[in-house]
This record gives sequence, C-alpha cells and structure tokens, in this order.
Amino acid sequence: MRIRRHSLPALCFTASVIIAAALALVVFQLNTAPALTLALQGDSEAPVTLRFFGIHRLPQDPWPNVPFGGWRVTIAWRSVEPQKGTWDFKAADQDVEQAIQHNADLVLLVGFTPRWASVTPDRPCKVGLGECAEPKNIQDWKDWIAKIASRYKGQVKYYEVWNEPNDSEYFYTGSISGLVEMTKAAHEVVASIDPEIKILSPAPTGPAGVDLMAKYLAAGGGRYADIISYHFYVPGPPEGLYRYVQQIHGLMEQNGVGNKPLWDSENGWAGAALDGETQAAYVARATLVERAAGVSRLFWYAWGIKQSLHFVEDDKLTPSSGGQAIKILQDWILGKAVEKCESSDIPPPRGTSHALWTCSLLRNGIRDFVVWNPDGNREFGVPDGWGARINEVRDLSGGVRRLPPNRRTTIGKQPILFTHGQ
Repeated sequence: MRIRRHSLPALCFTASVIIAAALALVVFQLNTAPALTLALQGDSEAPVTLRFFGIHRLPQDPWPNVPFGGWRVTIAWRSVEPQKGTWDFKAADQDVEQAIQHNADLVLLVGFTPRWASVTPDRPCKVGLGECAEPKNIQDWKDWIAKIASRYKGQVKYYEVWNEPNDSEYFYTGSISGLVEMTKAAHEVVASIDPEIKILSPAPTGPAGVDLMAKYLAAGGGRYADIISYHFYVPGPPEGLYRYVQQIHGLMEQNGVGNKPLWDSENGWAGAALDGETQAAYVARATLVERAAGVSRLFWYAWGIKQSLHFVEDDKLTPSSGGQAIKILQDWILGKAVEKCESSDIPPPRGTSHALWTCSLLRNGIRDFVVWNPDGNREFGVPDGWGARINEVRDLSGGVRRLPPNRRTTIGKQPILFTHGQ
C-alpha cells in the first residue's frame, strides 16, 4: 500500500526527513531481515511430499531422471472416440502403464470434443474443426467419462475438465454454462464408479483467465470440482505469483469453495528466453512462493520440450539448470513445511519485486531458511534469531560451504539454503 505525504515548507524539517530516510536506507541494507514484512502464510501443518512436484512430458520421451510424483497428460476425447461408439485406448493405456511403472499420479486432461459430438462442428480452432466446443448432447460426454473412469478404476485418480478455456483460438469456443455442465456431469459419473476419483476444474490462464474463473465459479462450477485448477504463467520474475495465487483464492472464498485445494496444473514461463542461471533461480523461487501462497501441487511444463524455461538438454536425458534446480530444491524441502515467506516488497499479480525474500522451512521443530535477492548480489548477515546452529550454506549447484565466523555471505538471484550442519 502506498502512503502519500503532503510536502512541508520548513526547510529544516525537510532536511531532517531526508537524513532520516537515508539512515533508514542504510539500516535496511545492513539489517538481517527486511522491514515492513508481509508474511505469505502457507500450510504450516503440511510437509512437502514428492506428490507436490509434477511434470508434463511427451509420452515417447525417456522418463525424467529427476523424480516427480505426478504427470499431467492429455487424453483427447476426439482421439479415443473418433466415431460414436468406436474406441481406441492404445495410447491412453500406454500412458497409464508408464505412470504406474514410475509411481506417479496421472492427471488425465479430458476434453476436445470429436466433431460428430460437437455443438458447433464447423467452428474452427487450432485443435480442429468443432473440437474446441462442448458436446451438443451431454449424454455423449457422460458415456465418454464413464468409459475411461471404468477402464482405469483404481489406476487413475484425477481427471481435469478442459485446458485453458479462456483461449478461444486454441482450446475452447464454448460457453461458461457448457463448462459447468461438463464438470457437473463428470463429477456425477465418476462418483458412481469410484468415489476416490477427484475432478479438477477447467484450468484457465493469464489475466483473462481470472475473469473466466470468476464467471465459472459464480455459475456454480466450483461445487462440482474437488480441486480448483489454474495455470499461473507469468511473463517476468516469479514473486508476482503470490498475489496472483491470492486472486484465485479470493474468488474461491467468494464463491464458497475456499476450503478446496488449489493446483497449478501447468506452469512454465511466458516471457523471453532465460539464461541457465536465471532458469534455475526462477524454478526455485516460483516453487517456494507458490507453496507458501497455498498451491497444493505444481506441474511444470515441460520436460523434453525446449522453450524459454526448460528442464532437460537436447539429449532429453541430461537435466538442464532448471531440471537440476528441481532436484536440489527437493533435497531442501521434502519432508518440511514451507512455513512462510517474507519480503518488504510483495508485488501485484504478475509484477516484479525489488527486495530480499526469506522463506522458513519447518521440520520437527527445527527451522532452515532460504534467502534470495531478485535484483542481484548483496551482502547478507544471518539474524541472531535463527540460532547459532545455522552454520551451513547450500546453493542450487549442489555446493555446500560453512558459514564464515562473521556469519555474513553474498546472496543473489538464486536462492541459497541456510541450514544446520552435520
């Protein structure tokens, strides 16, 4: 919040204000913790498990050699039932087998209506004619959901209804009421087959996605989804994710579904290409900020697909700096609760932060701390309140060093972990 102050004519008072501000700036720069801290409260009761870390990947690529607890994959209705009553599960069966083999939860994205079932069979989109619309007969949708839920009963627990429906060019040309009707029908069908199956809401993205989510929840869509899903892509540094997540949590609260889990079922980067150091920094910072903001699971896009943020080299085997950062971060936080993150500059959704960030990790009453500075290198002193047993520093390259006797070190864009040595 910005506070405006009226200018005062007294020169001596103005000078004292300037001097005081300068001294305050020096104190802030040397202090071991940021001033005017706003805490990002996460779920301090829930340790992070491997299920928090999800991925997208092409089924034909090698399985990542960084562990993941979830895999989101599209099972398009148009491909499985190209003609009414004609079924082809070959590709879907292979995906389910892979997920089981690697002990990963499979999230099946179900959508993309076959042209024969579409309410607008001649309307184009990037997927194909008519395939971005809701079905003209909801019973056809119910039959399709029943078919896959029955086939994979006990093997697949999560089904997500449609991808980024705010994008009419690529993914969805239908109505809000159509999304609500499909979610409701899917929920009713799977509940009759296996009450353990969970339905994820349609997952919008971007600023336009916030508006669509508001309309979808206001129309009652949230009551039929066990999990609310969103794609929190941002075009710049990841600290703006906190208030972005907060926006969606606010909509959930307003519409009576604030107690349901919120998943980021697809995230990558929407901006220009990133160098390796920045990729690692953004992956780690985004993961911590989203967890602290209340995201229950996060699925990165994508292993094996090279874009501005990627996780594996061209051989599709060797983790890139982004992929390595995921593994290092797992070493840091698995089994711990991301208790809170703090900064004096929490930016607006999709905005940029210019202040130090500190996240506390809690396990069995013992706290470790992760620290970074979005604007680059600066000196940092370990606060006395962290305790004398904090004497080890770890970085995203896997490096480990002892904290020097003066308990000061350099921090930068890449988070570092302050922890208890052996």
